[in-house]
Amino acid sequence: LPWPDHVLSYLDFLPRHDSLFILKYEDLHDNPLQVVQNLVTWFNRSYTDLDYQRIINQSAFDQMRTIEEQSGTPLFDATYPEARDNGFRLIRHGKPDGWRLCDTNESRINHLFREHLGPRFDEAMRRFGYFK
Repeated sequence: LPWPDHVLSYLDFLPRHDSLFILKYEDLHDNPLQVVQNLVTWFNRSYTDLDYQRIINQSAFDQMRTIEEQSGTPLFDATYPEARDNGFRLIRHGKPDGWRLCDTNESRINHLFREHLGPRFDEAMRRFGYFK
């Protein structure tokens, strides 16, 4: 199932149910502790301050980039094997709205997005509030 279809299926599900937690990198980047606490509450769990710090550290850009370089991203790599061969990385810039860089400055990667993810990519990005 292409990423846009996957994402849109969840967004279509959301208005009918209150049991979906949407997590965006930008939110995690801007306020990691609050987002992780909200997620833990959503799971109906309780963690210590040390647990929260460990989760935040494992979600840091440098840590995620290292993991991607060491072991790839198995699901993405299996679905889009040629993307990795063409230099695509899921963990690219580590900045909120970093995907915008690929939309304006990295036209090759932008082309790969559109080629592999299809026309519903723009719809998914719009519904998440990334495109107007």
